[in-house]
Amino acid sequence: MLGRSSLFNFHYHRFFWDKSYRRRLTLSTIVFLGVFIFIISNYRLFASWSLAVCEPSGIYDFLFRNKNNARNILTTVIPAMALVDQSQGRDRIKTPGQTIVAHTLKPFYVDRQDLNSFLKAQIPFLALLKTNQVAPVMANPNPEPKTELKLPASLPLSQDTLVAIYHTHTGETYARTDGKERLDEKPGGVVTVGAAIKEELESKYALKTIHVDKIHDEKYNMAYLKSEETIRELIAGYPELVLLLDVHRDIKKNRKNSLVKVNGQEVAPLFFVVGSDARAPFPTWHQNYELAKTLTREIEEKYPGLCLGVEVKEGRYNQFLHPGILIVEIGNVNNSTAEAIAAGRLLADVLAQVILTAQQKHLTLS
Repeated sequence: MLGRSSLFNFHYHRFFWDKSYRRRLTLSTIVFLGVFIFIISNYRLFASWSLAVCEPSGIYDFLFRNKNNARNILTTVIPAMALVDQSQGRDRIKTPGQTIVAHTLKPFYVDRQDLNSFLKAQIPFLALLKTNQVAPVMANPNPEPKTELKLPASLPLSQDTLVAIYHTHTGETYARTDGKERLDEKPGGVVTVGAAIKEELESKYALKTIHVDKIHDEKYNMAYLKSEETIRELIAGYPELVLLLDVHRDIKKNRKNSLVKVNGQEVAPLFFVVGSDARAPFPTWHQNYELAKTLTREIEEKYPGLCLGVEVKEGRYNQFLHPGILIVEIGNVNNSTAEAIAAGRLLADVLAQVILTAQQKHLTLS
């Protein structure tokens, strides 16, 4: 007690009587406050920098971050969301140690023009929920008169191969038919659906189509690298291609959300996935996006309820290789293969009409 009392009295005495000590203390306080204010005023920069330092692979992401991307802003300034990193459409949880600095620098910036951002800042639990970024398809207030597509009863198969179908996750299948979600090292139900789309395009609309059933997901994490090789071969071998469909199936949903009724028939729903430049350079992604929105509008007009929209994600999914590359998720784990095939045939009907109409008008798809 005596030592503590003497120490306290000594500091008290120095603070009031020692000008040098007081100047040093004042200078240190000013420096500390200046650094603190600088960090707070630039917390987004420091938070992004901290994430990049904590994970080496994040350095690349940081250098090429799209500062106009709402998700990037949210994951930087809202710590709960900063723990989640979407990798090729799959959620990967970062450890708290990787984002400890982001947790320390966590003033909650809110974009008042973005209701989603505002709600997640005000209700922390919402920040933990994953929501699909489904782009609404708005009706054109001044639509052009529809050009009716008239086809002769019999068409010769087109000389050019206009459509290619492949499967990055070749083993994806439908549990209601096969009893499991994925088949190892062999084609799953999505390949059967792809074959049905090809048959519909060729037999009904005479659109020459190539269907690749090559297995790309022997090593699941390498699937997009393997399918990139296939895409490059397709583009080099068939330069006239206007559409390349990567056919997948969605994750498991309850049975109620696994079916839609179209013309009295229950079929699997579908939706499109488009990558963006959120993580790596992809200057032309809006071309793929516009194509997906066009197809979504046409599907909704002809088969209301069949298409759930367009989901924009952060990965590139090899779509940077061609403006006509789209991912289409047909059904989910809880569908049967037959339900997915039925949806695939309806999709082929719309694809053909969009392609043939564009040819008649001498337009490009994207």
